[in-house]
Amino acid sequence: FQPKGNSCARIVFLAAKDFSPDPAFGRLISQLVNSAGERGALQVRAEVSENTPEEEILHQAGFRPYAEQQIWKLPRRIVFGTGKKAWIPVTKDSTTLAETFYQRTLPGQIQRVEPPPVSADIQGLISWKDGKVVGYAASQFGPRGILVDLLVAPEIELIDEYLSALLFHLPYRDTRDVYLRVRSYQQRLASALERVEAEPGPKQKAVVKRLTVHYNAKQTFRVQGFENQPDITTPISNSEIKN
Repeated sequence: FQPKGNSCARIVFLAAKDFSPDPAFGRLISQLVNSAGERGALQVRAEVSENTPEEEILHQAGFRPYAEQQIWKLPRRIVFGTGKKAWIPVTKDSTTLAETFYQRTLPGQIQRVEPPPVSADIQGLISWKDGKVVGYAASQFGPRGILVDLLVAPEIELIDEYLSALLFHLPYRDTRDVYLRVRSYQQRLASALERVEAEPGPKQKAVVKRLTVHYNAKQTFRVQGFENQPDITTPISNSEIKN
């Protein structure tokens, strides 16, 4: 799947249900990835459960891990704290603040693979404290479930209370299951989910295959020699400049 105008594509699912790590599957994925590159994709991402044939297939196709994660299923209700924490929808006036918070909070190595969303594309909920953004929740709504990616400022201590308030303010929570994707660098969030008795899914790896490479370019420039040079200098001509 590659959204229009987006330089990143994503593997949505692998079929059939039962896999064996046959090299033919890896070659098939590689061919599909090359097709994505021809359509302008610079990288392809996927998520796969650890120690499975699917993980081996993607490895054969050149995918490499950049983060570990788990997807947790939240209970229908979380009662914690005073309930005074608030989450409000991102508006046109707060998109820049949300973008800045994303850049400040997400580790740099992850941002190199998952660039921060630009202000025009930011959707979700934000939470405030002392006049600044301390939480950002991006939600994807499906017919039967809601997937949330949550970022909380490192200085926040009562994560349980913010988590409880987020579930309360989330649209459609009464009719759909709510899932929270938690990366390995969000250990405090995982601990809070354990305390509220959320249900952990299998351990996964987020993997990526880059379709571009960086290399040192070597290019020759012709530069006209200087006239009337002193004897102590040498005119420049046909110099090789390495970028």
